[in-house]
Amino acid sequence: MLGRCPNCGAEIVSRYPFEIGICHCRGNPVEVPLRLAIIPAERHIKTLEKIAEFRSVSIKKLIAELLDVWL
Repeated sequence: MLGRCPNCGAEIVSRYPFEIGICHCRGNPVEVPLRLAIIPAERHIKTLEKIAEFRSVSIKKLIAELLDVWL
């Protein structure tokens, strides 16, 4: 799950399926809405970048196509 704090812009990441994350940027907790996200490991990103470069497509388009086929 992934979200961005509306006050400071910090990225809030949760491995668990929570709908709300918390940012402590102003001393008091700020609720940050979280959305489902796929966050691949750095080594997987490097591999996907090489494949995208080889196929002459953007990595976003490659991942979108992979998800379309997978789901």
